[in-house]
Amino acid sequence: MGSYAVRRGRERVPGWFHGGMQFLALVVLLVCVALFWQVGIDGRMPVLVALWAALGLLTALAALLGLVGIVRYHTFFAALKVPLFIAALGVLIWYDMPRETIWQLSHTIMEREARECADPGRSTHVGLYTIVRMAARDGGCLFYTKSGDGTGIGYAFFPGDPPPQLGPPAPHGTAYQPWHEFWYRFTDEA
Repeated sequence: MGSYAVRRGRERVPGWFHGGMQFLALVVLLVCVALFWQVGIDGRMPVLVALWAALGLLTALAALLGLVGIVRYHTFFAALKVPLFIAALGVLIWYDMPRETIWQLSHTIMEREARECADPGRSTHVGLYTIVRMAARDGGCLFYTKSGDGTGIGYAFFPGDPPPQLGPPAPHGTAYQPWHEFWYRFTDEA
């Protein structure tokens, strides 16, 4: 019998289904990469929300099409790509790999800039981060990344003594958390 014949009661997988699942998997992969990037650079909240919503919708569509593929065409592998991409993204975010990866690619440039701590007066790129402001404060240099949620967040360099307030801030203050060696993550509620 030819390759178009029905085998053991299963229907042949149509080309539109296979192509559709491949396209959907590609789009999900691209959204996962965009989320990895945005999480790593402390992206703006509206962008993050839009990407998570898109991933949710694409996941629902992939689950529906994957279920059709499993039940009707017995195509398990085509249905597994999207969940694998999403699981991989979840594991990477759980272990803070987006932020760690971007950090490793940027911290030497940031350290050079922190030695001068001269605010350029406009948004600029330092390494892979978009820095909206730099400020000398508490004996260190603060790099404000763009978050867009109304809170100042970023990275602080303290080459000598640690910042004065580790842990939760006083009301309308700055909270510092250790990050790498002389670097701290901060949240500025001022």
